[in-house]
Amino acid sequence: MTASQDFRHIAEKHDASRADRLFRAAISAFCALTRPSRRDIIQLEELCLQLYDNVSEDSRRYVSAVLSESKFAPPALVRRLAGERIEIAAPLLLKSNALTDVDLVALVGRRGASHARVIIQRKDLTPTTAVLIEKALLSRQRLAKPGIAEAARESLRAMMQPGSPAGPAAATQPDPAHPAYETLRATALTGSLPFFETALAEALEIEGGQAHSIVASSDKRDFSRVLKALRLIPEQAFLLVAATFPAGFGHAQAIQSFVSRYEAISPEEAAATLRLYQADAVFAGVSRRLAGNGNAASQPQRAHQVA
Repeated sequence: MTASQDFRHIAEKHDASRADRLFRAAISAFCALTRPSRRDIIQLEELCLQLYDNVSEDSRRYVSAVLSESKFAPPALVRRLAGERIEIAAPLLLKSNALTDVDLVALVGRRGASHARVIIQRKDLTPTTAVLIEKALLSRQRLAKPGIAEAARESLRAMMQPGSPAGPAAATQPDPAHPAYETLRATALTGSLPFFETALAEALEIEGGQAHSIVASSDKRDFSRVLKALRLIPEQAFLLVAATFPAGFGHAQAIQSFVSRYEAISPEEAAATLRLYQADAVFAGVSRRLAGNGNAASQPQRAHQVA
């Protein structure tokens, strides 16, 4: 029996544990893949997040332990599990490579000392993050409180800057812009917005309609945020925005204002904005696939509707 047949077989059972069984079966089938594709990861994440609220704590604990050993674990699912009580979250907090330093600091901010005590044992913890978490434990406060939260944000920003001694060794080299920048620049300078929007959609891994909305928006805030998520320096971001919206920069003050606002965007804010657009794109794609399926029973993607 194939994995998809197994899912359908489980979905057809109308007992109280069907969500738990499908949840576990999906994770087990995914972890059996030697090298899952991006599509496999997205589909697993969509399915498990749909089932999440209907599964037991035992199933969440099982999945947390299994995914802690996976190099390809879906990030959104990992973050959801890592935010649970420590009995469930511990394996992921200790080992999962899907949790970034920003994720770990945010988790300590939300969940406090119980999570901090496990996170501090991670072997791959950066010095800056380790210091922040140790301070939180010593002070018996959560990072989300005033003062400590600002210190955390500033330290993380410093860690992400090129040449920061507290960051990874790679940070001693200038942080390169996204490899798609040259394509974005070339298409922006053609003066054709559709060309540029297509290139932007590909760079951000979102849909063309979303890229159009970002570029066409009058305030340009999301435009700036997604460009920041691509690690573009202010001069690069300004070239792209000005090339697609030249009427907005008729005087030096407008240029200065743009640069100031762009520099004020934090890496966390930029990444969060991009994740929202990407999540919407995934949802739209899944919705289209479901709408196009004429026979529900023959399509394993519909399994996520079972709860």
